[in-house]
Amino acid sequence: MKNSSILQTLFGIFLLAFLLPPATAQKRSFGDLETVVMTSTGIIKSGDEVKGYYFLHHRKGDKRGEMEYVLQLVDQNLEPVGKKTFKGNNSLSVTSVAYNGDLLAVRLVDPEEEKSWVQLLDGEGKSVDRTTLSYTIYDHPQYAESMTSQGYFPLAAVPGGFMSYSTTTAKKSAMSKTGYEIRFIPNDPEGKSWKLSSNEDREEFEAAGFLAADENIVLSFVGRRDGLMSRAMYFDVLAVDLQTGKELFTYRASEMENTVWLTDATVSGDRILLGGQYFGPDDKMIKDRPQGLALIELDRSGKEKKESYLSYEQSLGKHFEMDSKGRVEGIGNLMLHGLHITPDGSVVAAMEGFTTFNKLVTIKDA
Repeated sequence: MKNSSILQTLFGIFLLAFLLPPATAQKRSFGDLETVVMTSTGIIKSGDEVKGYYFLHHRKGDKRGEMEYVLQLVDQNLEPVGKKTFKGNNSLSVTSVAYNGDLLAVRLVDPEEEKSWVQLLDGEGKSVDRTTLSYTIYDHPQYAESMTSQGYFPLAAVPGGFMSYSTTTAKKSAMSKTGYEIRFIPNDPEGKSWKLSSNEDREEFEAAGFLAADENIVLSFVGRRDGLMSRAMYFDVLAVDLQTGKELFTYRASEMENTVWLTDATVSGDRILLGGQYFGPDDKMIKDRPQGLALIELDRSGKEKKESYLSYEQSLGKHFEMDSKGRVEGIGNLMLHGLHITPDGSVVAAMEGFTTFNKLVTIKDA
């Protein structure tokens, strides 16, 4: 969940009201103050009704070399209802938080101890279950942030549980061949969990991420490239039975005429809608500019029913002046931050304009 720095500052001030004891006149000193860093915030909903909010922040622990992550739960009136504290050494990090309407899932990693796990919490912050994950070099926050920037989020909420995505490697090196591990973690500790992994004899580098789910099916994208630094990337869609972990079908988006970077999906009745940006047949995702948005409709068996393309030049050209390279006058290039497909097939895209795509990126409002 992306939040502006202003909102994070306000939430940080709000949290300090709970962290610090009530002050009386001239009895507060600078020694009473402490620094907290906002990590994540989110809304707790039941259906369409907001029931409360969660705030996750971290601070230095009481002991030397100790780190504390504090998860604060409040109701819709911002009254505290629960709190959970995770303690560990300075390398302890929370990489993702998700809420599925019943429980909160917090994914933690401790690179120093080479441990990674998911903690399930109820609405009062009490522990429900803990699932240990396989730790690899890609769980380190340094690499986790890089994977997140490419759309590989490690935790997603689904009906009755959570999906966990890990990037694995056989060696303790970020340059060795990668694979994926997809795991379903049920709300009920006694419920059925399952796990899927890349084939050991694969030739490409692979990673997977969440797209969409309903009560019966979960869709994940599987990204592939010939080498870790290869500019040629390809995406397929893996459909799995949410209850059993049985693979239902694989949609070969990598075999389409245009290269498509899939970033969103919706499961609506008998339809599956996939969306993302498309590139020309000979374009490379990493270095070439996307030409527009792609929308693909499948039935629940994975058979393609419709394929549509919305060109940036043609669609935005009706409202903005554009040059021959597809840049918008006064805005520059366009970066897609988020894509959402509604059940009726409409597309909502959040985009940002920038003038230069290099190490010194200049951002302009769009």
